[in-house]
Amino acid sequence: MIQEEIEKYAEEWASKSNCSHPKYAFIAGADFVSRQTVKAIIDLKFVSYDGKFPNLCSGNLKFIAVYSDGTEQEYNWQHCLNSGGSCHYHKGDWDTEEGDWEVHLPFDTDDPMKEYSEFTPMVMAYLTKIVNDEVEKGCCGGCS
Repeated sequence: MIQEEIEKYAEEWASKSNCSHPKYAFIAGADFVSRQTVKAIIDLKFVSYDGKFPNLCSGNLKFIAVYSDGTEQEYNWQHCLNSGGSCHYHKGDWDTEEGDWEVHLPFDTDDPMKEYSEFTPMVMAYLTKIVNDEVEKGCCGGCS
C-alpha cells in the first residue's frame, strides 16, 4: 500500500536528517500528495500484463487504482514498460540478461496533452515495485 511506502520513506528520511519525529515527514509527504491531486491514489492492484517474447516490453499493463474517496478505476496502459535487461551478441550467439522493469506514463495518442497528475513520483515508484513483483523479468528480446 502506498501509505506504507510513504511511512518507510519518511523513516529513512528522518534517520538521514537526524529528525527525532519521523511521523512529521510522513505527514508532510501525505500532505504534499493530497495537495497535488483532487483525488489521491492510496493503493494499486495489479491485474495483468500480456507482453510476450519477442516483444515482452510491448504489452498492455492492467491495474486498478484505489482513490482516497473510495472509488476505484481500472487502467489499461499500452507500451509503458522499459526492460532493464539487455541483449548482445557474444561469440556467435545472442546473450540476454534479465533486469528490473521501469514503468513510465503512457502517451495518449487521442489526447497528447492528457495529464496524469494523480500519478505522483511516489505512486509511480509503487507501481514499478508491483510490476517487478508480478511480471517476469527479462530482456524484451526484440533485438535478438
